[in-house]
Amino acid sequence: MAFCPCLKKKDSCLEVLAGWLPDDDGAQASSLASAYKKANSASSDSPSGGDQAQMAAVEAVPLPTGGDEVSWCMGWANRHLLLLPDGMLELFKRNMAGGIRLRTRFSGMECPGHAARAIEEACEANGIHVPADQGFSLHSVCDCDSRAMKCLDALRQDSKWDKLKPEHVFTRMEDAVLPAALQDMLKMVASQKASSDSDGWPFIRALMKPLMEDKALQMQSMCRVHGRECDVCGGETTALTLDVAGPPCVDWSRRGRRERSHGATAVPYAVWVSQLLSSGSCLGIHECTTDFPDWMLEKPLHEFGARSWKIEVFRLDPTNFGVPCKRPRRYTVLWNAARIRFGGSFAEFVNLFFTLPEIHGEVFFRAGADLPSNASKTRLENLQAYSDEWRSRCQDGRSTADNICDLNQRPSHGRLDRFVPTLVTQQSVYCLQKRKLLSATESLETQLLHRSSPVYELAASGDLSEAAIRHLAGNGMSAVCIGALMMYVVACTSPVSDRDREAFQSVAGLQKRQSCAEEALQPPAVSPKHVAPAV
Repeated sequence: MAFCPCLKKKDSCLEVLAGWLPDDDGAQASSLASAYKKANSASSDSPSGGDQAQMAAVEAVPLPTGGDEVSWCMGWANRHLLLLPDGMLELFKRNMAGGIRLRTRFSGMECPGHAARAIEEACEANGIHVPADQGFSLHSVCDCDSRAMKCLDALRQDSKWDKLKPEHVFTRMEDAVLPAALQDMLKMVASQKASSDSDGWPFIRALMKPLMEDKALQMQSMCRVHGRECDVCGGETTALTLDVAGPPCVDWSRRGRRERSHGATAVPYAVWVSQLLSSGSCLGIHECTTDFPDWMLEKPLHEFGARSWKIEVFRLDPTNFGVPCKRPRRYTVLWNAARIRFGGSFAEFVNLFFTLPEIHGEVFFRAGADLPSNASKTRLENLQAYSDEWRSRCQDGRSTADNICDLNQRPSHGRLDRFVPTLVTQQSVYCLQKRKLLSATESLETQLLHRSSPVYELAASGDLSEAAIRHLAGNGMSAVCIGALMMYVVACTSPVSDRDREAFQSVAGLQKRQSCAEEALQPPAVSPKHVAPAV
């Protein structure tokens, strides 16, 4: 049986998958099973020296005792840094020394920036000094939500965040599009109906065509920091540039509009992809719901960019890292293989970082109060229904660990769980065992937002309402997911040699010529009026 160092014992990873994967992501189970098979295909029954080193690293950071569970969850970066093999660690140090310029879009509370700070603090704690001119820097952020903008403005003004405060703050992605072209794009969306994967690409191509071919996309936009138009992507730099974006997912969400590629979110998405390609970027991370398809990234990158663009999909959930909170998301690393080399894979990532969750989600319920008697009728009825179900389980001798629910979800749609359920923008998460609601501040903690974040101060001062805080928490990334992936990307990315670049460009040129030749051989489309009548 294959040895899996992430489990710290001889076991079949496939045997334990069913017990801890999010139930609402059936595709993840298949993807993870495949990843585990690949990761362990070359393993033997005895752990190798590298496996033993990984085991020692895991055991050096024991599970918490005595009420430190939340702090243990917050310490994800330190644990993951200790798990990097020597070769990856050296490349990680080299890239950190050369500098990493972050550009985030649809930034929200700026979870990637918070993850970057946690990574740098883990470096310092483990003897890897990161001077002010090295490591991560935050070139620009962008979000049109007024609640998110308060967070981004506070981040820019907070002296504790001088190293990672954004140099530029932009609002709407669409502001970089010429007004006439933007109006045409909005009209196209308004005239469309829900799509399937088969007819979605022509629509996305039509949206991107004026941006990429008709020069409707401007590379400057109004900046809140400088009060004038600034370059949205920045000039040339020797630092590794990493673009991170989590575009609106409501059209792809199972609880959303389900309009997919033809929904209103297609416009900002098309602008983002066009901006990414026009900036000369060669490395990025895209985050969305688990139903987001490959073609939405691959086809635009290949059509308007180059065939050398590659993607690697990572289906991640905080529970994969031992954190008792659910938020299954699809993270996609995209890179231009003609310019850089990304040597990572989802299978390797799983084998390095994944661990079974051993903490109960109730550890996050500390400051919240019970549901008030004047709460809405729906929430009171849902509480009664969930309580009845839980008591029934207790009386039948079944496990009582599943005692967390979202009172805004009816029992027919929700469920009892031992983990904090996936936060939505209007959540009312409740622990039956403790008889407490998850407070707004605690909802930030479940996303592992860095403790020095100014968002906590905005919540304490009342500058952001509880409803606004809950909305932001339900609309952001989990820091452990995006942070672990950022660390891994930095540890797996290196420049392409001149010889390899020339060889790749030759192959890419041949592929493009073959593609053009195949298109030329295709028979022209026949108009319906020229079709011969049936006999």
